[in-house]
Amino acid sequence: MNIIEKKIHLKRLNRDATLYLGIPKSDVTHILYVHDAQNIFSDQNASYGMGWNIHKVLKKMGIHHVLVAGVNCADGYDRLNEYAPFPIDYPPLKKTSARGGLGKTYLEDLIEAVIPTVEKTYPIEAAHRMMMGSSMGGIISLYAGFEYPDIFPRIASVSGAYYVSLKAFQNYFKQSFKRLPEFVYLDVGDQEEGLSDQSGYLHAHATIKKALTQHLKPNQWVETIISGGKHNEVSWHQRLPDILTHLIKKSP
Repeated sequence: MNIIEKKIHLKRLNRDATLYLGIPKSDVTHILYVHDAQNIFSDQNASYGMGWNIHKVLKKMGIHHVLVAGVNCADGYDRLNEYAPFPIDYPPLKKTSARGGLGKTYLEDLIEAVIPTVEKTYPIEAAHRMMMGSSMGGIISLYAGFEYPDIFPRIASVSGAYYVSLKAFQNYFKQSFKRLPEFVYLDVGDQEEGLSDQSGYLHAHATIKKALTQHLKPNQWVETIISGGKHNEVSWHQRLPDILTHLIKKSP
């Protein structure tokens, strides 16, 4: 896999970003869009010293037809603002600049700037487009799957930090959806500690799981609690084979 970086401008968010691309040596048939893209490949660029090393996992799994793409996250609390589709009401964040609500704007930049840039060179069928993210990236992934199911039909929400806007997500899922994502992968570790402790992650996960049962058929989603799963790149790297199996090997 050839890994390259290029500059791109996100017009709606009015910020410059780095587009990370992992280009397979075989013909591209599927594209996986990943949030926090600085963490996708190398340890050097990763936020906390270790990347997902997704290219190594794909190679080990014998998957050579998937292109991996994504842009780096915004700095500081702006990351939370861009990845949260709804206002943030988590009490410990009240005195910070984390307000949320820019999730749809961020997705519009992906749709209008990132996807055309990538798929102009590597055109694929929409059914072969996938999205994955962890923590705040997990919640924007799930939102993308329901808000734009024709564009992002297969998504993986890993260790989703739904507690930052849990009531808003509950209200969101009370509506009837005309179209639904083709497939959703949802997980959480039983030892998650990010902004919240493990009880916050597990409670929020259970709430989202209950909401999804009202919309998705059993064959449309997989939900799991990872024994020993923690809130860091090391744990997410370890989960990748199972996540990728669900997203890629079961896709059209």
